[in-house]
Parts: sequence; C-alpha cells; structure tokens
Amino acid sequence: MGRGIAIIAVALAAVAVSIWALDEIVEAAEPQAALLVFMNLVLLLIGILYRPEPRMPFLIDPIVLVCAFLIQFFVLAPIFMWIWGLQGSIYFRRPEPDSVVAALLAFFVMMALWILAYRFRVGVMLADMLPEFGPSRRKLPGRWIEMGLLAACVAASLWWVRLQGGLLAKLASDYGDRITPPLFNLSHKGLVTATLLIAWRVIDAEEPRRFDRILLGGVLAFDAFFYGILFGARKYLLFVFFGILTIWLLRRGYRTLPKLRTAAVMALLLIFFSAWGVLRGTPMVDLATGSDDPRRQDPQAFHMGYVTALTGPFGGACKVMEIFPEQEPFKYGGTLAVVALGFIPRAIWPDKPMGHGKEITVYYDGPMYKPSAAFSVGSTMVGGFWVDFGWVGVVAGGLLMGIVCRMITAYGVKGMRNGRQFRASRVLIVAVLVIGLGEVRSSLAAMLITWILQLAPLLLALTFFNLDTFESAREVDDAGRERRAPLRLPST
Repeated sequence: MGRGIAIIAVALAAVAVSIWALDEIVEAAEPQAALLVFMNLVLLLIGILYRPEPRMPFLIDPIVLVCAFLIQFFVLAPIFMWIWGLQGSIYFRRPEPDSVVAALLAFFVMMALWILAYRFRVGVMLADMLPEFGPSRRKLPGRWIEMGLLAACVAASLWWVRLQGGLLAKLASDYGDRITPPLFNLSHKGLVTATLLIAWRVIDAEEPRRFDRILLGGVLAFDAFFYGILFGARKYLLFVFFGILTIWLLRRGYRTLPKLRTAAVMALLLIFFSAWGVLRGTPMVDLATGSDDPRRQDPQAFHMGYVTALTGPFGGACKVMEIFPEQEPFKYGGTLAVVALGFIPRAIWPDKPMGHGKEITVYYDGPMYKPSAAFSVGSTMVGGFWVDFGWVGVVAGGLLMGIVCRMITAYGVKGMRNGRQFRASRVLIVAVLVIGLGEVRSSLAAMLITWILQLAPLLLALTFFNLDTFESAREVDDAGRERRAPLRLPST
C-alpha cells in the first residue's frame, strides 16, 4: 500500500510539473490545446497497448474500451471543432479556448490516474473478496429466472408502448416525444440482462438446443426493434452487442469468434448510430412516406451526424469548466442524488433533483429553459467529476475507476483454463461492467444507474439460481489447479 501511495505521489508531481512547463513554454490557449490533444493521444495509446492483465481478451479489456472510446471525445472531437467550427448550431458551437484547455487538461489527469490505478494490485486483492456464486443443490434451475425476467421485461416494454398511445402513435411521434416513468428504467435495462442470461446458456452449451437458439434470435430481433426504433435509445443496442461479445470471448475464446459477422454487425451499428442521431427527430411514419425530410433543414446534417455526436459531449465538458465554480458552486456529490432518488416519479416530487446534464442546459436555452423538459447535455466522466469536486473529483475519480475496473477484470480471469472461463458469475459480472462503461460519455451517475439496474436482477439470478450447466466433470479451483468436482448436477 505504501508503494502505491508513493507511485501516486510521483505521478501527481510529474503531472504538476508538466502542467507548469506547458504554461511556461506555451502561452496562447490554442497551442496549449493542440499540445494537450497530442498528449492525450499518446496517453490513451499507452493505456491500450500496455495492459496489466493479458488473460483478459483485448477486445473487452475495460481499459482498452475506455481509452478507445474516449479517443473520440478528447482527440477527434477538438480536431473536428477546429476544422468545422460547427457555429451553425447553438448547442454545438465552438467553446472558448481556455475552457478547451481546462477540459483537455482535466481529462489528461483523470486518465493518467485511471491507467495507473488499473495496474495496482489493490484491485486484485478486492477481487479475491468477492463471492464465487458457484453451483449448489439448494439453487433453483436457471431457466426459471431467464424466462421469468424475460417475460416481465417484455410485458413492461409493451406496457410502455401502450403508455405512449400504442404502436402506431409511437411510430408517428418523434424521438423526444415520449413519456418514461423512472420505474420503466429497470425493465429497459432488465431486458438487456435477460438477453445476456439467454446468450450465456447458448454460448456455454457445447451443442445448444434448437429452442434456445431460436429464442435468442427472437429476443435479439425484439431488442433491435424496441431499442432501435420504438424507444430510440441507441446505447442499449451497444449494451447488448458488447455484453454478448464479452460472454463469447470469455467463455469460448477469440479464436472461435465469427470475426466477419462480428465486424459486419459492428459496422452496421456504427452506421445506424450516425444516421439515427440525425433522423431520430422525425417520426418513423414521416421517414417512411418521405413527407418530412430532416435534411432539408440542414443539407450537411446527415453527413455531420458522427461529428456532432462527438463534439457534443466534449463541448459539454468544456461548458462545465466555464460554469463551475465561477458561475455555479461545486455540487459536492449532489450529482449522485439522482442515483438514489431517480426512481421517484416527478409527479410525486416535482422538485426532485436532476442530473447536471439537464441543469446546465439553462446556459444553452436561456429564457426558454424548462428543467423537467430540457435536453440533457453529455459532459463525459471528467465533466461529472469536475462538477462535484473540481480537481479533487478528477483525481479521486480517476483512481477509483481504475481500481474498480481492475477488480472486476481480476475477478473475471480468475480460474480461467486454457483461456476460457467456465463460471457464469465471472463472465456475466464482467459483461455488466463492460456495458456500464458505455456511459463514459455521460457521467458517473449514469454509469452507476446502469450498473445497479443490471446487477440487481443478475445478482438475484446468481444467488438463487444455477446458471452453470455442469457439462464438464471437472472444475478449476481458485488456485488454478484441477480437481474432481464434488458436485455433478444435470444440465439446467
């Protein structure tokens, strides 16, 4: 522990010296920003290439995913802003140079500590304290929880469509015209968990049953239609994709991955995300009939969809640097109130706290600002940490996230045999971690909500239901040595 503290102190001193040298050598804000973009690129490439846990498959290593995803927002986004400017839109306008420097610098500090803490052994020690969730004769068959959770979440999703006025009414309305009571968030994220449970059964079986394969295909089709068209939340499709990818790579290994099909699905998702980001403001009925083409409003909007999707969160991070603490005081953890209070309907509590993404929209909307109806500004993880505690939040947040990611990574690879993990808990919990990392563009509160709402049904399933199939007569103990399994149950 003392060695870890010393490493942190040295790292912080090096960052402080780098910041001082940057300010002394380069006086203008724009050259400083350009240098910081380069420094961030080098730092993120280091995080991707030098991994402390080689047993974790590269494509789903948490530090690789975080670095690869954030390269878009803190390397490409500022470059796009300098090239295009995007002054045509109020929201995506070019931020002040000083706020750009502050956001890039805070991001550099956060990620340097995140990458450093990911290499700490403290995460491995914490992983050893987590429960095994192994098989037991006292547990119920796993199919019960899979089918029960799936039926409950599908029913809730259909109820949500009815709440919008029915299927035809929802297709005739635009993306933002929807009512989503907080309790429906549990069913929306629970549907992802149910999909992962069914995917685990299919991928874990040496010869999956035909019924299971058909069931998984039907669930994926429903997910694509509901999340992609009706609900209009693109990130849920990303959750499902990376969750299933995590299960496959941990259970079966990279060599067995259908690479062409996986690449094709990923390409389709990227195209869909870019196109839907522009088209989602128009009802599906209008798109089908051609009666209202959103590209008439801005001929370049369709081609700039991906660019604005990146510059938006980066612009939000720059905006919070301008607002806090000069215009608004730090929230000192208040942004996390939505995690504990978000399930309470606003009809019952009109003054319920909101995430800072909605609160800072007053600086975009001005006199038209309506707290309960304002759009939410993504400010990435660094923006969320800054809103709460400033530099203290950036430093503590980077260290905390690095330790948590290493803990779950170490938990997932423990007991692997020939590059394959056979324990359901160690595969599925890693899958939930990977899914939650998709919220790095938003805030810590959004990430915690995703983890909590997906872990709740998953931990229930792991605690009271047998998800391991017991098809192998041998298991691997915690030390990695093979032993004869004391328990052999029929496949569930």
